[in-house]
Amino acid sequence: MAPSFFSRHRIQPRSQRLSIDDVRMCGYVVVRNQFMSSLIDVVKLAILASFRVPSYRLGVVLPSTTEIVLSCATAILGCELIFYYVHRLLHRPQWYMLFHKQHHHFNAPMALAAQYAHPLEYLMSSVLPFEIPARLLKMHIVTYWIFLSGATLVTVVAHSGYDIFAGLSLRHDLHHEMNTVNFGTLGFLDRIHGTGYTPSSRKQR
Repeated sequence: MAPSFFSRHRIQPRSQRLSIDDVRMCGYVVVRNQFMSSLIDVVKLAILASFRVPSYRLGVVLPSTTEIVLSCATAILGCELIFYYVHRLLHRPQWYMLFHKQHHHFNAPMALAAQYAHPLEYLMSSVLPFEIPARLLKMHIVTYWIFLSGATLVTVVAHSGYDIFAGLSLRHDLHHEMNTVNFGTLGFLDRIHGTGYTPSSRKQR
């Protein structure tokens, strides 16, 4: 779609294109991870139901726009905090070799590779950062769906290989290329910890 538009926003050269075998392998791992997380969710809901503990707020009255915005903003902040430090942990040598190296198989990532990860890493960095803030905030199910849909879209865009959204994809693409920078999604924790990196910062050095 729109090849002239997207060719202008492609981050890495076309020579980095993936083979069909890479795409198949990635697709298999993503489906496996989705199945695993769905199975865990079903078991979790069954356990909560057996103890008569509500899983989500399911009130007939929908949350107000103000509640949705404030809840999503707070959850995004919480998600970023958890994801950044889990991601830094996964880059420690022992954790990297055991778990995170699989995700970095793609030096020039594609959207599908957003969930290409070892099962334990998938739980640590793709499930818990979204689940924990939502639980602590006791989000309404509709608010949770909005938050989760937006967060998933951002994750996919960050791995797309095309910089069309305020430098988001470029920052994460540089993380996959260099491996030691840009651990967060929003960027503010990278600035605080000195791990942020962009082509402009390269020029400044």
